[in-house]
Amino acid sequence: MTIRLGIIGWPLIKTFSPNIHQTLSEISNVDVTYKKLPIENFTLDIFESLNNDFDGYNITIPHKENIYNLSKDLKNVLRSSAVDNIKAVNTVKVDDNIVSLSNTDVDGINQTFEFLNFDINDKHVLILGSGGSAQTAQYALSENNKVYIVSRNKKDGDLSYSDLNEIAGDIEVIINTTPLGMPPYENEKLPISLLNFSKLELFYNFGYGVSKKLTSELPKNVTSIDGTIMLIAQAISSFNIWTGQSIKFNEAYKKILERIDHEN
Repeated sequence: MTIRLGIIGWPLIKTFSPNIHQTLSEISNVDVTYKKLPIENFTLDIFESLNNDFDGYNITIPHKENIYNLSKDLKNVLRSSAVDNIKAVNTVKVDDNIVSLSNTDVDGINQTFEFLNFDINDKHVLILGSGGSAQTAQYALSENNKVYIVSRNKKDGDLSYSDLNEIAGDIEVIINTTPLGMPPYENEKLPISLLNFSKLELFYNFGYGVSKKLTSELPKNVTSIDGTIMLIAQAISSFNIWTGQSIKFNEAYKKILERIDHEN
């Protein structure tokens, strides 16, 4: 039986997800299809239609929070504790009319720091952006670190960019969850000067294929990474949820990376 999968987002100009899941299908010998589904306005009707047509799907920018809110109007919905805390979803599984919502981005974040052998404890962390990905990062890191969120669209408890001079000297990790640096925003710059962050150790872009212009002023001693490790790790977790497999990150990472490098 073929498992019907896909990814929903907008504008979804570039995504490695179909290629990644094809690779996971080959590794596991599980037959899947994985479709790219660019949807600008995600409505309850579309949500219900997808649940009829697919066995599972990923959610990416800008719908991760919206699907959580819409799920409150559906019957037979199961939400993971992470989803209820973050209020954002990246993985949907449909099985016998039960719709299960998960957030495997948490796995992706944790796996990234493990892969880098970066001790993410007792750090001052600045998250750029306030959407679903930012909330996920805050959920994953707040227990053992001091976490700040800064956004143009300031929410309760968030900082504005004009507040950053007060804390810039303490920040050791910056996580960019905004789409800046990725198509179609590859020529736009962050509204902050990275030179102000004298203790910075790591600049972590959640996006992948991010333009180097975005971090061009970083000192050479600061590590800069994109979201490729996170992308692969969260995909493996999603695939395991949908298929019942137990593929480990280290078993699949190199093969997937080779495949997406070739796609580039």
